Amino acid sequence: MNYIYADPVEPVIWIATQRAGLNAFNYEQNSLQVYVHDPDSPVSVMTNDITAIAPATDGNLWISTYHWGVEYFNKQTQEFTHYNTYTVPGLISNHVWSILDNGRGNLYVGHVMNSLSVLSVKEERVRNFKNDPADPRSISGDEVRCIYQDSNSNIWVGTNKGVALFNAGTESFINLPAIPGGVLSSYIYNITQTDDNKLWISTELNGVAVIDLR
Repeated sequence: MNYIYADPVEPVIWIATQRAGLNAFNYEQNSLQVYVHDPDSPVSVMTNDITAIAPATDGNLWISTYHWGVEYFNKQTQEFTHYNTYTVPGLISNHVWSILDNGRGNLYVGHVMNSLSVLSVKEERVRNFKNDPADPRSISGDEVRCIYQDSNSNIWVGTNKGVALFNAGTESFINLPAIPGGVLSSYIYNITQTDDNKLWISTELNGVAVIDLR
């Protein structure tokens, strides 16, 4: 199991698995529906290795995969639409850890080793961002495990080398100051905001950091 998402509308818990596709557990009916790759169906999920699940603006789902890019899942038709290097040539990689729909037509894609892509879904236009050691405004690391949008619509990116705040206007990053060996220099696994306007950041081996956004 890689990821769990509780549907805010339906009585369904969506489960991303490593080898058994996308699972939907209906806790009212106590039933499980499994979506796996079917080589005979062009609208089935492309692969069974699902890494993350994110809500789409229209109430459907975005699914990221380790080998075949991103899938859009229409819950009504039960069909998957594929976004990968074959269907969207500008996309830098099919190996994806994380995804975020910002609600304004852009899909943020966090890659396993190729940093961050921003996909304009309607136009299928992609902007790719990678770490450049010579540019302090580039993203801090090339492995993006989590992407989070706070209540002010700021985009926070958790990388293998700390946290970066994305400035969409300048298409640059503000990398949070990180003391070598400190909490924010760690591999970042998850970012979330609480009601008291604080950002909680979970790290590998270095515990949790809390940032007061005020």
